Amino acid sequence: MERRWGLWKLLVTVLLVWSPRISSAHQHRDGRTNSNGGTLGNLHNVRAPYVEVSAAPSGTTKIAVQWFLTDAGISDQVTSYIISWSSEDEDGTDIVDNTSSQYTIMDLVPCTTYTITVQPTDVDSAPLGDPGPASASTATQGVSPVSSVTPTAVPGDSHLLEVSWTLSVDIGRCPGYYKVTWSGQQNGEAEILGTTSYTITNLDTWTTYSVCVDSGNDANTLWERPKCEEGTTDEDIPGSPPTDIATTSVTEDSLTVQWGPPDIPNGVIVNYKVTWSPDDGTADTTELTYTITGLLPCSSYTVSISAVTSKGNGPSGDTSDSTQPKVPGAPDDVFVAMVVDRPDSLDVTWTQAEAPGKCDITSNIVSWSPSSAGEPLDTMTLDPTESYTITGLDTWTTYLVCVRASTLGGDGPDAPCVNMTTDEDVPGPPQNLNVMGSTTPESITVKWDPPSSPNGVISYYSLTWNPDDPSDNVITNDTTYTLTDLLPCTIYTISVSAVTSKGSGDPSNITGATQSATPDAPADMTVSMVLDQSDSLDVTWTQPSSTCDITNNTISWLLSSTGELVDSETIDATESYTIIGLEPWTTYLVCVSASTLAGEGPEGPCVNQTTDEDGPPENLQIKTVTPDSIQLQWDSPGNPNGVIINYSIMWSPDNGTDDTPFTTYTLTDLQPCTVYTVDVMASTSKGYGPPADILGITQLGAPGPPTDVSVSMVEDESDSLSITWTQPDTRCDITNNTISWSLSSTGDLVDSVTVNASEGYTITGLEPWTTYLVCVSASTLGGEGPEGSCVNETTDEDVPDGSPENFIVTVIMAESMTLQWDPPAIPNGVITTYSVMWSPDNGTLDTSNTTCNITDLSPCTEYTLTISAATSKGLGPPGEILDITDPKAPPAITELNVTQREHEPELGVTWSPVTPFGNCNVTYSVRWSDVANTEEGQGATTEPEYIIPKLSLDTEYNVCVVSSSEGEDAGQVCDKETTVNSSEY
Repeated sequence: MERRWGLWKLLVTVLLVWSPRISSAHQHRDGRTNSNGGTLGNLHNVRAPYVEVSAAPSGTTKIAVQWFLTDAGISDQVTSYIISWSSEDEDGTDIVDNTSSQYTIMDLVPCTTYTITVQPTDVDSAPLGDPGPASASTATQGVSPVSSVTPTAVPGDSHLLEVSWTLSVDIGRCPGYYKVTWSGQQNGEAEILGTTSYTITNLDTWTTYSVCVDSGNDANTLWERPKCEEGTTDEDIPGSPPTDIATTSVTEDSLTVQWGPPDIPNGVIVNYKVTWSPDDGTADTTELTYTITGLLPCSSYTVSISAVTSKGNGPSGDTSDSTQPKVPGAPDDVFVAMVVDRPDSLDVTWTQAEAPGKCDITSNIVSWSPSSAGEPLDTMTLDPTESYTITGLDTWTTYLVCVRASTLGGDGPDAPCVNMTTDEDVPGPPQNLNVMGSTTPESITVKWDPPSSPNGVISYYSLTWNPDDPSDNVITNDTTYTLTDLLPCTIYTISVSAVTSKGSGDPSNITGATQSATPDAPADMTVSMVLDQSDSLDVTWTQPSSTCDITNNTISWLLSSTGELVDSETIDATESYTIIGLEPWTTYLVCVSASTLAGEGPEGPCVNQTTDEDGPPENLQIKTVTPDSIQLQWDSPGNPNGVIINYSIMWSPDNGTDDTPFTTYTLTDLQPCTVYTVDVMASTSKGYGPPADILGITQLGAPGPPTDVSVSMVEDESDSLSITWTQPDTRCDITNNTISWSLSSTGDLVDSVTVNASEGYTITGLEPWTTYLVCVSASTLGGEGPEGSCVNETTDEDVPDGSPENFIVTVIMAESMTLQWDPPAIPNGVITTYSVMWSPDNGTLDTSNTTCNITDLSPCTEYTLTISAATSKGLGPPGEILDITDPKAPPAITELNVTQREHEPELGVTWSPVTPFGNCNVTYSVRWSDVANTEEGQGATTEPEYIIPKLSLDTEYNVCVVSSSEGEDAGQVCDKETTVNSSEY
């Protein structure tokens, strides 16, 4: 990796060194190297790859790259190749010499696509053309054995085991295929693709299972190397919160909390549940301490800790504390702008850094320095803001400007610093302007050097010249330019100015003259018959425009029928001539050219004329008609008055025209349902004759698609959608529209309807909260056109179509119940809340979760529990279950009194009656024994009194009474050493 980084730094350095050489190199127009060190065609500016690259995987972590030059002419210039590759997660580069045409990229990630380029470079390490691109993916990683398996009980559900596993070899992005098996009270197996975890269900509570995981390529793998571990299902929730909860350490984004085990664990504590708010964060730990991370600075948090057995969470205990302040991040979008016409200033703006947590941004710090200096020249601390204007800077100097933000926690990092240059000025005149020797009749080449005082970046050079329109000018980035399209035999004054962003500087001027040139062809040539002179033709023309003098003209004539030259005549410059000695009623091709001292110019368009020569086409009729065409046919005029050379066809509407030499023609691209008027005229060399005309009607045609299709939800009508559209543009009458709708989720067509032509329709009878794809087409008597752009839209919500499912009581205690349920099967929208009600007590509770805990209930009481789901449209129907709370031990008795009954060996026992909790019943258990424990007994009653019979005389007894409800006992109350005296008997 260090080698690649070194090569990359070398490449960047070479490119930085080469860049100014390219910009200052003198480029000849022919793009070749001269013997005096000129540049050989600037191949570095040619933006096309000179290499063709191919790449293919070579195993799971390698890609083989090959390339060849597509232009053998640059092979001598190539000294090395830069190979670069990148994916979503990594990139790299390497350099090989010009003897290589292949390379293997190593240490790649399996199953990953890489983009690869090969860049040829020359002896100065400058790039030649664009890099050649290629793409390839590494191969799939083979099977990796499972290295460890962890089966874990699922808190709150004693019938589940959560199984996760790790692999011996990283398989990158390759999907894994796994088989999970388990044995114990139940046996089972599952095959899993692409994940390293699985939940085993329907197991026995608090039971140990052997869980094995094996890896393979697919379902046909021979599973022979599983990794196995034992796991045990869950117990019961603890009966008390953890003890001694306290915060022991606080940072800007963390709180460390410590606690002791609960006094009533109710099983093996498998972990502790840590929750905190705000943030509604949660975490599990097996330790008696936990550090909560990722918190917001400057924020108060309440942390709750509950112990967890395999049966779930016990009650929680709380502690509160606040995080410390934190430095902010960097501001965003730092923008530094030149202040126009204020070269000592720069405007700086930014988007304020996001305040961490609930901390406040207290200030911003702007610093700046000349880019060449490296260290800040000055800083300014500001109250929180998003802009500042730096003043007192040097003109046309580049500064590096940085911005950061501060909180009570300190200064944040600088945003990415920005280089910006203060304003420019207009430049001085270009130097050493001269005319080069390559002057032609239409061009002058000039050359110059940059201004000695550029006063900024030279954007371009502006050239003007006259004569010609003085507003004409060109711009160029080069220091040589060839003025073209000039007039021959003309002296030009040429001006060159340099331009910066502040405008054009003073020009440099020079004069130069174009050479003489042959003229263009004469224009406006006419050849006409000479009346009563069948052997003559009159020829006229306009001399070509030329800045050089026209010295003479040459007229030549040929037989049109054979192309044979008859004769020619060169005369002094003029604009007319009469040819004589021709044959009567014969067509000649006459040509004229002009000459200057530089020689003879080209002939103008030659003209055919006959030494003498005028009716409409006949039987004009329509042969075939379609929705967009009409085919015509006609005969030649009965009296052509010469040779028919063409027919002109004109039609309207559309104002169409065309010519044809034939007697048939098809009008195309017409509109359906339209009456067309068509004229046909024949022409000879003398012009067009009178027209023949006819009417034709195109047939009916199907229209195009409707436009502007819009579908919208109908509020409070969950079975409807409203559609509007614009009818297609057609000259045929739209007769009806067809609307169809399909389920967007499956593409299945639901229904369609055809209505009279309209631009709106409401679909009814739809399902609530369902997305449909709606399409509209239009029809004429010529048929149905295509559908317009189909639109997806969702119907409005409604109340749920049923109660929540699987409504059960998961935990019952004397004064509370934990309820659980699943969403309704048909929610008809987004479930926003669940409403839970119970009676007696007429209790209510709303929640967005699918579980809740209701408290303050009465023991030994049957409750009717109902639940309803709600969308934005209201509550759906309720579901109902019944259940009874557990009993609760009553208070212990008071005022216990034990006395001997008169004349009986019996003891009478009385006490104050006990009031039970809720609807529980109270029974009393009376127990007695002599002090020697040789005689004992017990009895039960529902009244606050009891007679103990048949006791021994002169014996001391201990008597105890215990109150209980449904098997839940209170503490016993005793009266000791009461004697049954014989004297009382």
